[in-house]
Amino acid sequence: MHLQLPNQVLVPVEIVRTKREKTISIKVIDGALRVLAPKLLSSDQIQKIIDGKSDWIAKKIHEYRVTSAIEQKKYVDGEVFLYLGRKYRLKCVKNNDSERGVNLRAGSLYSVIETGLNDESQRSHHKNQINDWYREKADSYLKKRTYFYGRIMGFLPNKVMVKHYKTRWGSCSASGDIKYDWRIVIAPKQVVDYLVIHELSHLRYRGHRSEFWRYLAHYAANYREQRSWLRDNGHTLVV
Repeated sequence: MHLQLPNQVLVPVEIVRTKREKTISIKVIDGALRVLAPKLLSSDQIQKIIDGKSDWIAKKIHEYRVTSAIEQKKYVDGEVFLYLGRKYRLKCVKNNDSERGVNLRAGSLYSVIETGLNDESQRSHHKNQINDWYREKADSYLKKRTYFYGRIMGFLPNKVMVKHYKTRWGSCSASGDIKYDWRIVIAPKQVVDYLVIHELSHLRYRGHRSEFWRYLAHYAANYREQRSWLRDNGHTLVV
């Protein structure tokens, strides 16, 4: 079975029959469609359900393809990396002195490694230290912005930490700990600030009721725009 998307792309569909009685599960896996369907559901019924979800499926497949393309970095001269929404060209340098590491200079992202490594080892060293650099920058920048807005809003967190989340960009615990996904620093500054204000707002309102959004809007009047940007572009925030 195949699904033809609005952009004329044909997507292969794998149908897996299960013991489900009524519900059907649709997942996009590696750019293809996998459907878990009850045994009694006919192929025509399954096709009709899939066709009805074509817009959602097209969005998920687009996200997969964009993310896959971004993830296939080679960590060589000239590749583009984003930090706080700005583009920086990678400059790969080999040097045996003590200046090895990553830094921003003159509009470029410099990654300095030792000499004498083969091509695969060079890419691995650049990749590892660039990822470490992003995490360090995220830790510093997010703490700075959190305490900056925290003082304005009158609520300071117990702790601020960065980690890697798979399905969210931040969290605020009942004990007042705020955690961020380090990849958020790839996004534009205004998006980062929205996330910071969002998590700080949870120090006053735990849920997402109307009071929460009114309070957040007092400090981030354009939060809807930034929230939409993160929803639509979050899948591109990869290194």
